[in-house]
Amino acid sequence: MENESTYIDNLHDKRVDFVNNIDVGEIFDSKKEEVRFGFPSPDATKVDLCFYDKDDKETKVPMEKDDKGIWRYTLKNISKDLIDAEGLRCLYRVDGPYDPKKGLLFNYNKPVWNVYSNKIDKQHVWHDSMRVHKAGDIYTKDERDSAPYMPKCVVVDMKEILSKASNVRPNTPQNAKLIGEGHVRDLTKDCPFIPPEERGTLKALKHPKMIEHLKNMGYTRLELLPVCTSIDSPYLSEMREKTGNNLVNHFGYSTGLFNALDPRYGDWKDFVEVCNAYNKNGIGVIADIAFHSGEGGISDGNISFRGAGSNDYFKVYDEYVDAMNKEGKNHYNAQTANNKSVLIDDTGCGNVLDSNKEAVQRVMRNSFMTFAAAGVSGFRLDLLASLSKNKTGEFDENSGIYKVLDEPLLKPLEGYGEPWDIYSYYLEQIRTKTRLGPWSDIVRKDLKVWNCGGGGFSGAIAYHMSRMPPDKIHEVHLHENANNDPNVASVVNETTTHDGFTEYDYLVYRDRNNYANGENNRDGNSDPAAGYGDGNPKMLSKKLINSFITKVLLPGTPLVRLGTEFAKTQYGNNNPWNQDNKTSYINWEPLKPEFSELPKTMGYIMDMIKKYPQIKDTSSHHYFNVNGSQSYGNDVVGKNHLSLVSKGKEQDIIILMNSNDNEKIDWHNLPISPDTKSLNVLFSSGNQKMENVGAKVENSRYLVGESEIVFLIADKGKSNEMIKNHMLQQAQKHYRQ
Repeated sequence: MENESTYIDNLHDKRVDFVNNIDVGEIFDSKKEEVRFGFPSPDATKVDLCFYDKDDKETKVPMEKDDKGIWRYTLKNISKDLIDAEGLRCLYRVDGPYDPKKGLLFNYNKPVWNVYSNKIDKQHVWHDSMRVHKAGDIYTKDERDSAPYMPKCVVVDMKEILSKASNVRPNTPQNAKLIGEGHVRDLTKDCPFIPPEERGTLKALKHPKMIEHLKNMGYTRLELLPVCTSIDSPYLSEMREKTGNNLVNHFGYSTGLFNALDPRYGDWKDFVEVCNAYNKNGIGVIADIAFHSGEGGISDGNISFRGAGSNDYFKVYDEYVDAMNKEGKNHYNAQTANNKSVLIDDTGCGNVLDSNKEAVQRVMRNSFMTFAAAGVSGFRLDLLASLSKNKTGEFDENSGIYKVLDEPLLKPLEGYGEPWDIYSYYLEQIRTKTRLGPWSDIVRKDLKVWNCGGGGFSGAIAYHMSRMPPDKIHEVHLHENANNDPNVASVVNETTTHDGFTEYDYLVYRDRNNYANGENNRDGNSDPAAGYGDGNPKMLSKKLINSFITKVLLPGTPLVRLGTEFAKTQYGNNNPWNQDNKTSYINWEPLKPEFSELPKTMGYIMDMIKKYPQIKDTSSHHYFNVNGSQSYGNDVVGKNHLSLVSKGKEQDIIILMNSNDNEKIDWHNLPISPDTKSLNVLFSSGNQKMENVGAKVENSRYLVGESEIVFLIADKGKSNEMIKNHMLQQAQKHYRQ
């Protein structure tokens, strides 16, 4: 059904057709009652397709290589009942040269997944037999058979699954978007209204109360951390043994398959149902896909890509000498010269997928298209800079990742990404030379410092709000609305995400507390943190809302970490990448009673911005000083307060912002239009119970409390009493008992 919050995606059927015509992986044809297997591996000399019965007894059949380097086999007389019962499981034994210096690491005793498989039967857990080489000696094969420990690929009927995907998509104006970032397990594992057997899975996400919760807070996008099949590693296995803790690849940023979902969460049927449920409610799903790396380093075994042909997928030092020299990270010497076993690692995951290689582009294209056919609104790309460089180390707008995303069936979809990797930072290039919306760590740090009471950051905040330097702040209203500039509107404004402090923790803690991760507190970033402690929850609640407000005020796309509405804490852990436990899970009760109004307040603010669009229209902004006079450059630089009026046809909105923890600010001679008939309080972060909504402002003067943001409404047609009644009705939508 189409309504004002949704539309019909006319490209949906074409994307489904594309996926249905993929000729690699395991393809079930219900009409012919056959399964066609296609395994790309041009350098292999032999591939055996191995089937496994319920007792894991193995049956091998040889595959034939075609002229494109794809090994094929067709299994006939396969009933749909067998497929629906997930009774057909397989792996691939791949033989060929074992010559690490040439990048050839074939090992017949390490059966692997097909990189195009759509499902595996269980979570990957590292076993030492998965090593492709002897420990500490890459030139000697490990001959142990890893088949008993490898999860098996499962043949599924993707054509039927995708036939259930709806063509309804959310219809969201750019300046009304609000992204909520969440992890499937973290969001649902401790959620009280989810049936216990569904908690921690995709099925839990589609619960009506979950969708209602997000809608009430104004979210228009749900960005999910990676749901693709992730892999375990010997590093994690060793840490589990050392610490005695169940440390896992919780974030999922080391991927083994990009076309199969992690079995911890569910499968494509579940994912399609999630997209259908959210799309019809006007909330789009953003899939975070970690294309920067796959499978881990050479010592992490043959699981998928490496077993099919390392040279087809990974960046190696020998091919990127100039780039490595440019970044000062080249170890090109007798050990690395002409040695394709030495992989580049710009990601911390052991390798980098080379988006300029055709095999990688094929994997990306098929994965993107499958997610699009399932119903996502777009994608988020981690460590995007690692995929953006050419062989001289320069940013390349023609890199494979951008070529694929600009193909006609994918180009209309939203795209966001981190403009950095371990070595490089490409914010401006990605912002201006690609269609993707980059995350901005500059915005993140400046907003945090401002919200931590940092003096002198008003100039930076004014710049982020106006997209103009402080010395031009008085001219902002003479320019086009910054939100109309796609290079500005797409920038993602965030202060906390999965790999940092929670919103509450950066206020409460001074230093990270990551000892539980097993890395001696060396991991995690050192972003600004206030260290207020937890003794003043009323002040903390104010600051949580102030942080939310500043993100949504800025031109661009605001992103909020889900759980902020409950003052989620990780007890100071700012990188819980291996913590699949209560450290990461959201507690669906407010941390303290003072935080109980946060979800309602967030929803009220989003409604307010929707009702008064001039709030985000930078061309309607006029900055002014405490005494009501116009602001110039020196008036905002070095201060800890900021004020502006957003002019509208019927109402002007006055915004007063004070980040000072210890001083109230008395604004007087507020710049109201001569035709203003009433001046009332629209919102105050210092009064989240909304007790002062609609209160009349006397004598064009308002005293703003410590660490407080206030919105006033100057109406040109309604009396004070009419405005007050209207404001109370609006508030009651969110604050009804």
